[in-house]
Amino acid sequence: MKKYRLAAILLGMIIGITSMTGCGGSGDSGAEVTPTPEPVSETNSVWDKDPVAVLGDIEISYRELMIYLQSTKQEYEQQYGSEVWGYALDADGTTIWDFVREMTLEQLIYLKIVCAQAEPLNVSLTEDEVMDINDYTEEYMDYFTEDEIEYFGITEELIRGIYTENLLAEKIYETITLRADTEVADEDARQVKVYQIFVQTDGFDAEGNQLKLTDDELAEKKQKASDLLAGAKEAEDFKAYAQANTEDTAQLEETFGRGDRDDVIVNAAFALQKGEMSGIIEAEDGYYILYCVEETDEAATAERKEEIIAERQKALFEEYYDEWSAEYEIVMNDEVWKTVTRDPYENAEVEVESRTEEEE
Repeated sequence: MKKYRLAAILLGMIIGITSMTGCGGSGDSGAEVTPTPEPVSETNSVWDKDPVAVLGDIEISYRELMIYLQSTKQEYEQQYGSEVWGYALDADGTTIWDFVREMTLEQLIYLKIVCAQAEPLNVSLTEDEVMDINDYTEEYMDYFTEDEIEYFGITEELIRGIYTENLLAEKIYETITLRADTEVADEDARQVKVYQIFVQTDGFDAEGNQLKLTDDELAEKKQKASDLLAGAKEAEDFKAYAQANTEDTAQLEETFGRGDRDDVIVNAAFALQKGEMSGIIEAEDGYYILYCVEETDEAATAERKEEIIAERQKALFEEYYDEWSAEYEIVMNDEVWKTVTRDPYENAEVEVESRTEEEE
């Protein structure tokens, strides 16, 4: 049986809303899951089965889930090869496929619950957005041959629905997150840029070995830091001196703020003015000597402000989602769920012609 290359755009769409909110792979969509042994429909089609899951009056169809999974599957295989699926993630034998299957279902549940809030929040698509979705759907369908459309179980209605739900979810996210506090104090976001000299006393060495220093060796390290401080005070170029003497040249220049480093390091750095040098700072992993390059890195501080706002927006949306999901009970169809495999045709005889390189 020949395989087709499914357009990866579907993977990007479902990842969009879940990446903004942090959902994905957690194994917990927030709603209560109740497994029930519902039978598979007796049909002649590989794709026409009962829903995989039901959330009140919302259904997650086998066909829709498989569209997302086939897209994700091919994305993984392009990056890691087809052998990736047998790799075990834990002692229980959970494979990459098990993880991807669960993650995709969780993301779809998340998406459905979010979209169900459109009417209560008075969120809808504009005429222009609907026209764009129709165009996107047409372009997507034109990408495939008739054989491919049948092979993947693709329908125009399904693709239009996927585009619609993902755009609607983005608008709902924007509606909720506009309520987040966007005022961030300069000091809360402040980022300082320093050059640093580091003398290591704990952690791992360059070969990945755990450092186990004796008391005498620790005393030597402390004396080394003291000698380096004296040398730094005499040096005309602190950066060049640090480059020649630090035990970690990869972290010669650092930009950081509150919460990024040990408090003792951050507090010492924040106390410096541009051009000033610290004394010896004793941290958990060793001794530091800092030189302030910029007491406030404006670009990094502005970027950090945006990150703080995004974190607040994400946290606010999750609060709303927790309330929404509590209203839903997820009823799983275990028999259909068992048929959600990497190859929907593994028990069916189907022959289709492969797309040529010119057509791709």
